[in-house]
Order: sequence, then C-alpha cells, then structure tokens
Amino acid sequence: MTFDINLVDTEIDASKYVPITYDKLPKLFLGFILKNRFDEENITPTDNDNIVDIAHICGRDGSLEPVFLRGMFVDPIDKFKKIITEVHKNRYIDTNIIYKKYIKTLSKHNLTCNNTYAYLLDGLFPIDIIHIASIIKNCLTYEEYISCILEEDTLSWFFQPELKCCILSKCNAYIFKNS
Repeated sequence: MTFDINLVDTEIDASKYVPITYDKLPKLFLGFILKNRFDEENITPTDNDNIVDIAHICGRDGSLEPVFLRGMFVDPIDKFKKIITEVHKNRYIDTNIIYKKYIKTLSKHNLTCNNTYAYLLDGLFPIDIIHIASIIKNCLTYEEYISCILEEDTLSWFFQPELKCCILSKCNAYIFKNS
C-alpha cells in the first residue's frame, strides 16, 4: 500500500460524515479523531457493523466546528453512566469553567485526561485510554478494540493511530447560538 503524504494538508470531506443527533447525546465513544484526509484514507474500518463515521459539532473559542470521528459507541459501566450525566449537566455553565470542572470530575473518580487533554473541546471530553477497562462494560483489550475498528494490516510502520475514548455531549456554543 502506498501512502499519499500530501493528504495531511487536505481537509476531510464533511459530506461523507453523518452529524450525530443531539437528542442521542451524551454517549461514550471509542475510536479515532480524524484530523485530515490522510487519517481518513488510512484509518480504514473493518467490516464491523458497529463502526460509525460521524461529525460531532463542538465549540472552540465561541465558534462551532465539526470534529470527525471513526469508531464505535460503547456501553459504560453503571458507575461511569453517572459521570457521563454529571459532565452532560455542566453544558450550561461558562465554557472556561467547564474544562476545570471536567478535570475535577475525572480526578474525583480516579480518572484522567492527561494524555488526551489536547482533544478537550466544548462537547468532546476525552478520557485517557488506560482507563477503558474500568469504564466500559464487557471491555476488550486495547488490541482487540483496535482490530474491531481498524484493518491493522494496511497500516505503515510510521503511521500508528491511537485509539481515543471520549464522552460526546452537547456543546455550550451550540446551545447558546441556537437559543
């Protein structure tokens, strides 16, 4: 397989992605955050019926932007459902405060987003992947999830995408722009 490295500078074709319906949020998502066409072309899903390609509308600096995701929705354990509800309730507070509150919520439950903090957006709340066994029902191993979502044999040695786990919620910017 050849890799067109020029696709790194090419935007994703948003028309290929289905926006997630806001009434179905919040959800726990496990998969990949696609940043460009290179990711889109090379993170190829298996034939698994559970794999979705979605555009999730998030807030960044008061404006709205789609975040493109490829992966699956997973069922959290009951304890984590309460955390998801707590995070989701915070959507009506000031965006600058919501991030601090999220970090406090995670630490209160011995969870972190230290390795995924760069992905933290209004509406997208990452959890470090080391915690998946403690938050997902019937959890598989990291490698098993990768093989469920991704055709690994098509990847080059220099391109090894990292699995991400995050809470998808309604974003403040969307709520306030539409009220």
